[in-house]
Amino acid sequence: MRRSNIVLLAALLASSGSALWMWQQLRAERDANSVLRGRLTALAQHSMTATAPLEAAAPAPPAATPEARTTIAVAQMAPANSPASQDDIDTRQRRLLKDPEYLKALRVQHRQSIEFQFRQLAEILKLTPEKSAALFDLLADQSVDSAVLQWQRPATKEESRAFRSAMEERDRNAEAELEMLLDAPSMTRLREFRETVGSRMEVNRLRSELSGGAEPLRDDQFDPMLGIVVAEQQRMHRELQDYYATGPTADGTNSIQTEFLIAANQRIVESAKSILTKAQLTAIEDLYRRQRTQMEAQDTMTRIQFEEMKRSKGEAGGS
Repeated sequence: MRRSNIVLLAALLASSGSALWMWQQLRAERDANSVLRGRLTALAQHSMTATAPLEAAAPAPPAATPEARTTIAVAQMAPANSPASQDDIDTRQRRLLKDPEYLKALRVQHRQSIEFQFRQLAEILKLTPEKSAALFDLLADQSVDSAVLQWQRPATKEESRAFRSAMEERDRNAEAELEMLLDAPSMTRLREFRETVGSRMEVNRLRSELSGGAEPLRDDQFDPMLGIVVAEQQRMHRELQDYYATGPTADGTNSIQTEFLIAANQRIVESAKSILTKAQLTAIEDLYRRQRTQMEAQDTMTRIQFEEMKRSKGEAGGS
């Protein structure tokens, strides 16, 4: 999978308003794509509309909001397939990650995002405020440590193997640190929560949309909706992986990702007919309609920007 494809795939699967989730979504592909993941972190950290814990990865976070994708599109104005441009980004980011003040600010951002995205976890694990704060602090530290490690750029096969070993050790250490803080039942619930945190964010977004209407989402509807969203987002992720595995290359736009997201949203609405009332379904359909309109407009803008970038590059090369 080409570097630009990975970036576009991650952009689609980022959580609502949280660009750093696009970096997390590809954790399962670490062995095959370890070198590419620096680019994902680059776009996430350049966007930084919000951040999330790199170690607390979810297998299928929800699609990015149009606002988040707009930020991503701006970050993609640099030539996506230009090695020189990527070298510049990599060099600059590695330099920044050696700056203590920058790292401190990055850690604050991660910490705030973790507390927001895991805000339901304290109740699920029945943690005291002090224990919750300690958990969020630990996740933030692990997140920044992983971000620093990910920016190493292996140049040889030997360095790549060493890099993968370092990442695996980092994962083991992170797990051990969490086990020192939480008991076994809490660790089990934490893992379960991580697997659905992105989908929980999407259901919370739907609940927020319904809260202003005549029929808010009831508590007894949350878990059934969560099950639907988890299933459809996992299916969307698999379909995108299969699509890119066949060899299509990115052209600087998000149109393919938009198509997959629209299809997933339609399936969510169809499956939700047995759970939601007619009024609730109408509200969700309207939300997805607005999202689709915004994404398609953004796709058009991104395509035009990409074409202009290629035109300018051609003119510069011909002069």
